[in-house]
Amino acid sequence: DLELAASRGEIMLVIFDTWDYLSMRSPEVLEPKFSPVEQGHIFKKYLLLTRRGKGYETPADLRKKEIAILDNANVNMALPWLRVHLFENRLGKPEAFFGGISIVTKPSLAVLPVFFGDKSACVVDEPAFEVMTELNPQVGRNLQVMAASAAYLDSLVAFSRLGWTSEKHKQEMYRGLLELHREPAGQQILNMYKTTRLEPFQPSHLDTVRELRAVHDRMQGGGW
Repeated sequence: DLELAASRGEIMLVIFDTWDYLSMRSPEVLEPKFSPVEQGHIFKKYLLLTRRGKGYETPADLRKKEIAILDNANVNMALPWLRVHLFENRLGKPEAFFGGISIVTKPSLAVLPVFFGDKSACVVDEPAFEVMTELNPQVGRNLQVMAASAAYLDSLVAFSRLGWTSEKHKQEMYRGLLELHREPAGQQILNMYKTTRLEPFQPSHLDTVRELRAVHDRMQGGGW
């Protein structure tokens, strides 16, 4: 149990999905320190995409259609946002609304089936879609954005509040991670997580995720 390990000071550093962080029973055992920067941005939007010329103009037009949803270590807010988006449009739960849902881990597995007409819609993050349109401009010309989310912070880097040998050790770790992108070896580590650098965390970085979580929790609490 990650939360228990942090409370005992058994782990020093955690890379956490922000959605999971806000779900913690005792978030005070961790201290958020960094927000990862990906392709120059801390925040990312999620896009509900369909193919032009298919007659899909509103989410209601996708009833009983098949959708692909991107979900991986760096992209994890797609399904919660889609649930809230359908709820706000009074369309019910994704599992009941769509004819089929495919959870995929690569942007191409979400976008290309819509491009080729095998699926009616997909949800991907905006940076991934921009990369795909750069590689294949026809993708950008033939797919349209039906809906876009607010900009969210997907993950954060947190320190345990306990277990450090000294405050000096903790500060050295902080400075080392802050400067990680300046060294080739550090760049290689960041590339593993599709991150270019680490930005000092600010509480406001979580504002939009908290707002989404609040709506999502009200839905769940209302028996939705």
